[in-house]
Amino acid sequence: MEEPSQSPNREEGSCMAPHNPPSIEALEFPQILMGIHAMNLQEQSHQSLSKEEESKFTLLMKVAFSGGTIKTHSLSTVQQTMGRAWRSNYYKITQVNQYIFKAHFRSFEAMMAVFTRQPWSVSSDTLLFELDSSKNTTVQKECHKFESIYVTIRAYGVPVTNRSLKVLKDILELVGMQSEFHELRQVMITSRPDYIWGIARMRVHTPVLDRVRLRFTETQSGIAYLHYEKIGRICLFCGVMFHTSQNCNLRQQIIIEKLELGQSAQDVPYQRFGPWIIDPDQVPNNFDVHGPGSNPIFSTFKNPHISRFQKVFELPQAGKEILEETATTS
Repeated sequence: MEEPSQSPNREEGSCMAPHNPPSIEALEFPQILMGIHAMNLQEQSHQSLSKEEESKFTLLMKVAFSGGTIKTHSLSTVQQTMGRAWRSNYYKITQVNQYIFKAHFRSFEAMMAVFTRQPWSVSSDTLLFELDSSKNTTVQKECHKFESIYVTIRAYGVPVTNRSLKVLKDILELVGMQSEFHELRQVMITSRPDYIWGIARMRVHTPVLDRVRLRFTETQSGIAYLHYEKIGRICLFCGVMFHTSQNCNLRQQIIIEKLELGQSAQDVPYQRFGPWIIDPDQVPNNFDVHGPGSNPIFSTFKNPHISRFQKVFELPQAGKEILEETATTS
């Protein structure tokens, strides 16, 4: 009967070192983890907020999805995962419907600490966030579109001598929009030997760029290879986040149309974008700055069916067209 009273002390030790648990028998560890979760819920219940306070600082969130079969997560899974990640920054999580959850915070500062440190994930699925405007009666629920996400962008291949905040800003503006919450700082261009980095607000359904051409001077240009931190799924065919080539609607429609015309679809590839957008280890090593007359050649898949679906999916053609978007620094 005295066992439960000892669990808070054990939990506290486990929370401080989750990867180095106390020396105990393996069979006891799951029980201790369950005790930790129970204690956290008890602590939160003791510090209850009024209904008005509960709805004052809230964020809506849902699992990001753009193709394939949409995945659902239970409320308990979301609560446990976010509880470990956010710790004391939040008060509780409730469920709005099958796909949307609401996170309640104790203060504006706690809410913004979570919102500005995206992306967050449950299991392998990225979460999308939106400021809760349900308190505003002029905003309909259908207006919650979860259209953007804040992502840390790495740009590999920018020579140290050519690095500047202007170059970084140009890159962020090419892939999306420079974050309103994250100031460009010198550390972003000096802290890493092989890349510069910054945070951009990106539209969820707009294809990413895998590389951009940067013109450093009138006679010097180079290629920056882009990687999107903590975004585990980006389609290497269409470039849209949160699905894979296997589940790409655009690729499947192109294949279907070709088959209906009696044509072979074997030439429709799985990959048109560089794999480094999801795996930085795949970044090419040719970081040389190109001088006058240089003309880097990139592999590109050209198919008349792609242009037909171009406007519907906001899909930029891979290869040359992408590289013609330049960040000019004079």
